[in-house]
Amino acid sequence: MQKHDDHDNVVLSLIDFKPHCNTISDDNNTDEESSLILNRRLGEKLKYACKKFSLNYEQVDKLSIGSCDHIYFSQICKEYNVLVVGNDKSLLFFDLETRKQVFECRFATTIRYFTINRYDLFLSCQDYKLRRYNLEKIMNKEQLSDCLIWESPKLKNIWGFAIQNQLIYVCDFSINGEHLKCFDYSTGALIDLKNTPKLTKITHITFSQYNEMFVCGYNFLAKLVLKDDNQWVLKKKVTNFKSSRGLYSIYYEKSSERIFVTDHSFEIIVFDRNLNQIHTFKDRHSNDKAFAYGINIDEETGYSYLSRYSDLIVYK
Repeated sequence: MQKHDDHDNVVLSLIDFKPHCNTISDDNNTDEESSLILNRRLGEKLKYACKKFSLNYEQVDKLSIGSCDHIYFSQICKEYNVLVVGNDKSLLFFDLETRKQVFECRFATTIRYFTINRYDLFLSCQDYKLRRYNLEKIMNKEQLSDCLIWESPKLKNIWGFAIQNQLIYVCDFSINGEHLKCFDYSTGALIDLKNTPKLTKITHITFSQYNEMFVCGYNFLAKLVLKDDNQWVLKKKVTNFKSSRGLYSIYYEKSSERIFVTDHSFEIIVFDRNLNQIHTFKDRHSNDKAFAYGINIDEETGYSYLSRYSDLIVYK
């Protein structure tokens, strides 16, 4: 809420209608302490100007990580200023500025996908379960079993997932049956998605700031919108991509409102929010063994990170 005072200055008042972590909503916090926390977070957000990815795809770095061929995704964590890379059964933590490895966290089975939400790590492995971990404890190198908050029942073939409104939407890739699952953020309880359009063979999902869901999968990209009755409705679906095996991952860049998807032929295809294709890129150095997997963008620096089997490419 903003208003003008007697000196024609703008006064910005922060009202926390829906606290997103216990730090603010803790009963021990006074109103003044909660206000200070909110103001600090606003300062953190305003400290950095958003920088769109240029679409020039100028390679500035390549992180070669052993001989492993299971680097599917990476994530950026500003809370700890690290770049986190999934490598086979490990998460590798790199300093975000120097890109030098800080430490490694090992898991029991191969990591399929993970995402970081402030101080929470959500991760799926080859055992097809979704798990929520306390990232702060992981960064403090505590025992992994002590970092686990909850785990889901075993799914059929879990791929990507994304967080929206304290819910985790999970792509459960399968030929038949339900494909989009939803879990409660706090408890991990399965939530019934009533009347949600059935999309088969889905691989990845993301959301915009406008209550829009974008889902990619086997040879399709779809946009769904959330209606007033809290139901997701299919708005548009794009098919007939060049790659016969479809799309692997998806990233929504808030500052530009662009959607980036990767496919089996190492192409990165860019769409606007209405799913109009606006750009395509294919690395001239790619080969049959260097598929394009996870893509994400640091919207403070404008760098793009592309996972490609045994290496991670950094573009600007």
